[in-house]
Amino acid sequence: MRSFLATIVGILAAAGVVFVMESLGHMLFPPSEELDLPNAQAMAAYVSKQPLPAKLWLVLSWSMGATSGCFVASRIVKESALPAVLVGAFMGLGVFSNAYAIPHPIWLIALGSLAVLMGALTGYRLALGSPAPNGGGKA
Repeated sequence: MRSFLATIVGILAAAGVVFVMESLGHMLFPPSEELDLPNAQAMAAYVSKQPLPAKLWLVLSWSMGATSGCFVASRIVKESALPAVLVGAFMGLGVFSNAYAIPHPIWLIALGSLAVLMGALTGYRLALGSPAPNGGGKA
C-alpha cells in the first residue's frame, strides 16, 4: 500500500513541477494572442516557430518533473525502486503523449526522453543518498 501511495504522490509531485515550470515558460516565452489551442495544425505551427530556448525549457520542465517525482516517491519507500520506476515511466509516457498530441521535432522528443530518464535516476539516487557511480569524485 505504501508503494502505491508513493507512486501516486510521486506522480502528483512530478505533474505539479511540470505545470509550474511550463507556466513559467509561458511567461518567459508567451504564445501569440491569435494562437488557437484546440487546432492541432495551429499548435504544430506554434511549436515549430518557438525559439530554441523555449524548446529547451520544455525539456528542462520534463526533467525537473521526473527528478522531483522520483525523489518524492523514493523518499516515501526507500526499500523498493518500483515507485520511482513507475513515476519515471509515467513521465516518459507524458513526453510521448505530448509529442503525439502536438507534433514536436524528433530531436526534442529524443532529448526529452533522455532528460526524463536522467532526471528519474537522479531523483532516485538523491532520495537514497547514494554516491555517484565513481565514488562521488573522492580520491
